[in-house]
Amino acid sequence: MHNDVFTKLYETLDTTPCLLEYGVDEDKVTLEVKRHLPFQDAAKFVADVVVECVDEDSENYYAFLKDFMVRRSLMTYYTDFKLSRDVSKQYDFLYGSTLCEDVLALIDRSQYNVLCEAIDNQLEFSRQALVSAQHAKLAEIAQRLTEIADQVNGLFDNIDAGELSSVLDRLKDLDANKIMETIAERKAETI
Repeated sequence: MHNDVFTKLYETLDTTPCLLEYGVDEDKVTLEVKRHLPFQDAAKFVADVVVECVDEDSENYYAFLKDFMVRRSLMTYYTDFKLSRDVSKQYDFLYGSTLCEDVLALIDRSQYNVLCEAIDNQLEFSRQALVSAQHAKLAEIAQRLTEIADQVNGLFDNIDAGELSSVLDRLKDLDANKIMETIAERKAETI
């Protein structure tokens, strides 16, 4: 019985696309605008935005791209409009026209808001993952530096500071020529 009710409810949903006439002066184009995205498109909408904002290889998060990517995904998934392949032209068009606002007026805003919230949540999760990875690397570097410092300290454990000072005082009075003469004399004595 429940399945029959849900089937009837689903059949009453209006899934027909809206038509949006858009253009300049007499040059107009009619776009199909989906009111609601199917699951696969909704998932791709979110994933496309997140993938473009988070570069896991370089461990960078590009927050400034979010709004642009949301606008681009809005046009890609909700309409049949084909954006230019040139990102600069896409940017200029998406921010220089009212098309995004016109499309937003026709779509299911509750779904769109859920998608934007999912994007924010995924970006925050990804950002935290990047921060955690960077902290782990810093902790590893700090551990290595501590190990090196311990090794260096170990080198000087058996050295008397007074003796070292005395040797250093004698070394400052030597010049390179005297050292070379002494080495040559010692070699000559051993031959």
